[in-house]
Amino acid sequence: MDAIWGDPTDPPTDPTDPPTDPTDPPAECGGTSTESTPIGDNRIVTSDIAVSGCPGAASSASTVSVEITHPDRGELSIYLYAPDGSYYVLKRNGDSGANLSETYTVDLDTEDGDGTWTLSVKDYASGNTGTIDSWSLDLA
Repeated sequence: MDAIWGDPTDPPTDPTDPPTDPTDPPAECGGTSTESTPIGDNRIVTSDIAVSGCPGAASSASTVSVEITHPDRGELSIYLYAPDGSYYVLKRNGDSGANLSETYTVDLDTEDGDGTWTLSVKDYASGNTGTIDSWSLDLA
């Protein structure tokens, strides 16, 4: 009979696994909104993602991916609002072209990960409307 040392219910560990930093947010911290949100002329529209289970601060290399259908993206500005109300400018109006498919890297390391994050899109002109098709937030 072989002797068993320690608790036999403890899972074995791989000595080649790197140690984890308990202050790092989990790899899956973030979320996605696929709710179609119409963008009207001269309007501000918002879309929320509720994040939970992300201990501590977000990453300095957090990303926000945005998909917008609009005939003139130059009419749009895009802001990200953190749960505490502070905001980050992702895009100012004034560029040109149709539609927007962009991933922005944002330093959010002063923000708690948990809470409701809000994407705010403002249309500065008349004559063209669009839609926030989806957006995602990765705080890891």
